[in-house]
Amino acid sequence: MNDLDELDLGVLTSTPTRLRATAAALALVVGGKRPSVSEVARLAGVSRQALNKDHKPVTEFVAQLRERWQPAPDSDQARLTADLDQARRALSKERDKRKKAEAERDRALHHLQLAEASLAAERERLRRREVISLPRPQLATPSS
Repeated sequence: MNDLDELDLGVLTSTPTRLRATAAALALVVGGKRPSVSEVARLAGVSRQALNKDHKPVTEFVAQLRERWQPAPDSDQARLTADLDQARRALSKERDKRKKAEAERDRALHHLQLAEASLAAERERLRRREVISLPRPQLATPSS
């Protein structure tokens, strides 16, 4: 944590509850766990709602710790996080491939529909141009 100068330790430790909650949050971080307001409240012996309502500086401190927290590089959680990130990247790649394939399918379908419409129009044009030759009636010639 680089922003220790910005922390007001006096406010974070001004009451016994705030002191216990701050100590619980730091203990979670030192223990390699990601702190949460619920877990800090449980360790401090208060409800999460009470911590949010009456001890806002502590909840803001927990939010900062949570935002900056990263697991130890050799921990199981770090490996799981790396695996999860890799799976998310693979999923994103597959999603992009699927979207591209769907766009190509839609484009091909559109071209097929255009071709069918063109063929139908050509057939209609040829049908209208077709001249039907009717048999010519024989004219009666005077008999001699």
